[in-house]
Amino acid sequence: MNEDRTYLLKKEESLFQAALDEFSLKNFEEASLNDIIKNANYNKGSLYYRFKTKTDLYHALIDYVYTKQIALFNSEKIRLTDVSSPRDLYRMAFENIERLFLEEPRYYTLLRRIDLEPETVKEAIRVDCIKSLYQRFVERLKHLESRSDSSRALKLQIFLFRKIYYDYPFEATRTSGIDNIENLLEMLVPMHSSQSFVENSLIELETTNFYMNPSYILSDSRAQLTGDFTSVGSMIVDQNTPVAIKEKLKLRKLDLKGVITQGIAKNLTDFTYLLPLLDLDFSEVSYHNLTLMEKGILIMVYLNFIGTQVILFNHLLDHRKPKLIQLFFAEILPLLAKTSKIVLVDKEFPVSIGNRESMYLVRKDDSIIKIDPSKLDQLISDTYLVSYVNDQGLSITKRIKAEKFDFQDIKRHKYFQIGRTVTFRSSDLAGLE
Repeated sequence: MNEDRTYLLKKEESLFQAALDEFSLKNFEEASLNDIIKNANYNKGSLYYRFKTKTDLYHALIDYVYTKQIALFNSEKIRLTDVSSPRDLYRMAFENIERLFLEEPRYYTLLRRIDLEPETVKEAIRVDCIKSLYQRFVERLKHLESRSDSSRALKLQIFLFRKIYYDYPFEATRTSGIDNIENLLEMLVPMHSSQSFVENSLIELETTNFYMNPSYILSDSRAQLTGDFTSVGSMIVDQNTPVAIKEKLKLRKLDLKGVITQGIAKNLTDFTYLLPLLDLDFSEVSYHNLTLMEKGILIMVYLNFIGTQVILFNHLLDHRKPKLIQLFFAEILPLLAKTSKIVLVDKEFPVSIGNRESMYLVRKDDSIIKIDPSKLDQLISDTYLVSYVNDQGLSITKRIKAEKFDFQDIKRHKYFQIGRTVTFRSSDLAGLE
């Protein structure tokens, strides 16, 4: 650690507070030295005398927060080398982060920001700053799991540790009445010692293997996906996402209309082909009043504007809204796929001429296979979609295999309709090889 730069930063309290505000609210690229100077009411010459670049100031702040976190851990008089189980590491991480959060919530927000930075920024931090407590925890976790023959088990342990380390729901626990740390562990890391959980919960998604755009992956929700992509679901969960989008596009109100109009105005690339999306019935609805799928669409549009290469849309389809689903596949996706590679993962998809060539399936062994379009055609011909009004006056819709279809049973209902199903679930295709 460069003690001089950390001392210089903490010595100037107004500068320290302004830097903490800026870097915990924005990513490194978007953070502004001019805003820090303005908010600190600080002299620009004095700043550049102490810190030659934005990176110097950023690293000084990180060193301070890392040091503060390590000091909190050391005050517990526990050595990492004495920890003998991953679960103990989880518990210690929870307790340490909670203490850090209670001391200053922006410290923890900064840690989460660092985790979301591009690899080049994180590598510069690893080289120039002190070793983080997170790195030390992971090294101990690797040591504990080195005795295991399963590299998959180790990957899962590290994946889970990273998830609970950076996604600890402090606000939720304050309102839900969850006080016991063990209860939190059970909630966030269910069956973490179960072998079946280890073997079926983590999939490395190699997005370069999917040549069609968009690509459709049928999978149940149990699988956790990792890979080189931007996850729309993760952005929805991140409470900083709305603020970040508004800051980037200079919006007062965050809605789809604002994102599209400002995105087009601020971009050198011609995105006017996205203007038809203004006709969506939720285009002027405030972000916080949108459904999850609608939020996902707004975020995907934003990611298009900022040049995101691969977008993951994971289990966000609202199958209760067939009209929106139809619009999504017929009109929205083709527009967004013009500039970004889009990978959709869900338990069911409607099958059409447009996507039957780019359908994939996650099997029980977590391998991903491409689905033969001819087999989809066969399943369509083998399955009926039957709708009718039953004796109680309720509208019923069923998917019935051809070999089990009984026309006489259906015909007894007063109103009925029979067609071919064009929507398939992962369970329908589980037997495909």
